[in-house]
Amino acid sequence: MSANRRESYARADKKKYGYDVHSSLAMMRSTIAGMKQRTGRTLEEWVELVTKKGPATEKERRAWLKAKHGLGMNYSWWIAEQSVGKSDDSDPDTYLRNAEQYVETMFSGSKAGLRPNLRRAAQTGAESRR
Repeated sequence: MSANRRESYARADKKKYGYDVHSSLAMMRSTIAGMKQRTGRTLEEWVELVTKKGPATEKERRAWLKAKHGLGMNYSWWIAEQSVGKSDDSDPDTYLRNAEQYVETMFSGSKAGLRPNLRRAAQTGAESRR
């Protein structure tokens, strides 16, 4: 994803979602876009193969993709996640829709007391961008 597009998402959706698109999405999207060239299959083609011929669980599928097909960690992880129906966080809209729930989960239970630190960090970041 280009820096301009990422900034456009950030401006348009910051108010709607309260979060920005993380810069790591550009790396993820670029890697997935180049998957066919590097592996001979698109993400969708890998998911179809794993669903038809791979093991049952996500963890087993990751190991199978590495051992049988020689894929690296990132490719194996993304393919296995997609094959069991997990959401596509490489999509900026999906990422932003899920961000609030990720943060809620991260700061629940024994970590709830850390929530004020997040608010302070976010406020400091917002002030530094002005």
